[in-house]
Amino acid sequence: MPERLKICVLGAGVIGLHAANRLQQDFPAAQITVIAAGQGQDTTSIGAAGLFRPGFFNAASPKQTDEIIDESWRYYRTLFKSEEASAAGICEVPGYILTRGDASRVSQPQLKRLLSDYRTANERELNICPGGWKNGTFFTTLLTDDTYHLGWLTKRFKNSGGEIVTREVKSLDEIEGFDIIVNCTGLGAKALTGDRKLVAIRGQVIKVKAPWIKTFFYAEDDTYVIPGVDYVTLGGTRQFGSVRTAVDEHDAAGIWERCLALVPSLKRAEIVQQWVGLRPHRDPVRLEKELLASGVTVVHSYGHGGYGVMTAPGSAVQVSRLVAEVCRGDFSNPTISNL
Repeated sequence: MPERLKICVLGAGVIGLHAANRLQQDFPAAQITVIAAGQGQDTTSIGAAGLFRPGFFNAASPKQTDEIIDESWRYYRTLFKSEEASAAGICEVPGYILTRGDASRVSQPQLKRLLSDYRTANERELNICPGGWKNGTFFTTLLTDDTYHLGWLTKRFKNSGGEIVTREVKSLDEIEGFDIIVNCTGLGAKALTGDRKLVAIRGQVIKVKAPWIKTFFYAEDDTYVIPGVDYVTLGGTRQFGSVRTAVDEHDAAGIWERCLALVPSLKRAEIVQQWVGLRPHRDPVRLEKELLASGVTVVHSYGHGGYGVMTAPGSAVQVSRLVAEVCRGDFSNPTISNL
C-alpha cells in the first residue's frame, strides 16, 4: 500500500456516510472521498423512520449479525448521551409491538439483551389501541431521524477533511486513482455487481404532523406509527421486487386506514408528505472483499433492506476491519457470497 492510502466510498446514504466517517477515524492519514449520484433528499435513507428494532436483519453469520447490532447500539447510545444528540437527530422513544397471534411474533431477542425495560405488554396496555391484540412487547429504544442525521454526518465528514463528489458511477472499473473502493450503493449495487441476491422492497409511507404522538406502535400487515423529531411516520408497504417509485394512492389509502384504526387520534393529523423508497434487500447483507481484475480491492457493504439506519454504525466497523485486512495483504473472506 502507498504512504497515503486513498479510499473511495461509493454512496452518500446512511451506510456510505457512516463508513466514510469511521474510515476517517480509523485511518487518519488516509484520503477518504465519497462519490455519489445523490445526497440528502435524493437518498433512500431520507425517508426511513429510523427506529432501532432489529426485526429480520441478517449478516453472514449469527455472530456477525450480533456484532453489527451491538456495535450500532453502543454508537447510537453514546451519541444520544452526548451534546451532539439533537443535531444528529437522535432521540429516545417508548412503544409497543402488537399481534393477534402467538407471542413469538413480537419477540425481539436482540433488544431483550440490550435494553433494560424490555418486557411483555400487560392486559391494560394491549387495550391501548383498538384491534383485539392478544400479545405485545413494550420497550424504549432509540430513533435516528435522517432528516437531521445525514446532514450531521456530512458536515462531520467534511470538517474532518473529507470530500464528496457528485457523480453517477456505472461501473466499478471507471473508478481510478484509489487503492480501495468501498461499495455502499444500496440497490445501485445490482447494476454494478450483477448480484442476483439483491432485490428491491418497495416501501411507501406518509409523514404527518401529530405532536401528541409520543409512543411508537407496530402492528400486523406492516402497520406502524413512529414519532420522529418533527413528523410521525405512518406505514407501510413491503412489496418485494417492485421498483415503482411513484406514490400509489391505493397504498396510501390502505396505510391511512390501517394506522387510523390502530391510533384513532391520527384523524386530527396534518399530512405533510407521501414518500416512496426502494429498500435494498439482501439475505444476508453483503460485507466482504472482492479483488477486481484491475488489481483494486472493493469492500462491499450493501443489502441492508429496511435496517440501514439501524445497522449503519456497526456495518461501518465491519468495513473498517475489512479495509485493515486489505492493508495487511489479506484479501480472503470467511464466507463467499454466491452471486
